Amino acid sequence: MSQSPIETWIEDFPSRAEIPFRLRPTRLYSVGDLYEGFDPADPSSWAATYDHQAWRWFTDPETDRPRQLSTPEAIAARIHDATIEHEINAHLKELPFKVVGVMGGHEASRDDPAFLEVARLARALRRRGLQIVTGGGPGLMEAANFGAFMAPYENDHLDLAYEALCRSPSYSADPGAWLAAACAVRADLLAGDWRGEPRPESRNLGIPTWHYGKEPPNIFTTHVGKYFYNSVREDGLVSVATGGLVFAPGEAGTVQEVFQNLNLNYYLRRGETPTPMVFVGRDFWDPARFDPKARPRGAHSKPVYPLVEKLARDGGFIQALLLSDDPDEVLAFLEAADLQGEGRTQADTRLSHC
Repeated sequence: MSQSPIETWIEDFPSRAEIPFRLRPTRLYSVGDLYEGFDPADPSSWAATYDHQAWRWFTDPETDRPRQLSTPEAIAARIHDATIEHEINAHLKELPFKVVGVMGGHEASRDDPAFLEVARLARALRRRGLQIVTGGGPGLMEAANFGAFMAPYENDHLDLAYEALCRSPSYSADPGAWLAAACAVRADLLAGDWRGEPRPESRNLGIPTWHYGKEPPNIFTTHVGKYFYNSVREDGLVSVATGGLVFAPGEAGTVQEVFQNLNLNYYLRRGETPTPMVFVGRDFWDPARFDPKARPRGAHSKPVYPLVEKLARDGGFIQALLLSDDPDEVLAFLEAADLQGEGRTQADTRLSHC
């Protein structure tokens, strides 16, 4: 089959040899692709990986923010991101089950109690057949990808793996050591090869961005759709979560995602149904209504739930909200929304429990 003019043009793209990333990836990235060149025995080797080199190309070294790209460079980055968007859509269509997005703070350390809570919740959702998607980074994003990854393993395997991860709790202190600890856990689960093929039941998706290049992607994502442009990534991250969004404690980025989805729910077209929105951490999202001393979440609570609730009542989708700290209640809420939307039985959607 002959190439189209646009395909021929891309093949002959100017300065292609100088671009340190795949202009048109043929599939979503694996962690082995992104961390090509990483040696867990030498944590400093992170700087030589495909992921890090793509970030350095995209970033102004003086500001650590995206630099002003030339026109050919900007086109190259857009071609890459358009390809990733296409691959994400194709990936999600491979399974008939709905997608649940788990959003949360990137700065949460592995030894934060919220990390284990989110991991267990994501594992339970994955075992019910729902597809888990996150922003693909560290913190509570890693917790959700980690939980989904552990879905096919015995329950105590998650606790043992979690203990090992906590030996290097924070990526900001030492990204290489943080990554090496995760590699050791993954290798233990995959017959000694951290880059090995995960079990099908571990399947989950991460959608990170090189806009935040100092946040290394976590390696418990089985498929990675990494973007250069965060605006494109954020829109896609929220819109693909057709089965609901779970908002764990987070900072400005998580709050942005709350209102992105709230806006979509508020301005639904005729015949569309709102995306369920679950807020985990009652004293974090609505501290005035609950006693923060009962379950402290730190000094950075975000009292956005009252406004979300008001807009949901005005928009007629209050039934799509849940504020809860009860994992069983969250699971029942999302599973009921999934079954109602698809008309499936529980037997159709569940993976076997270990």
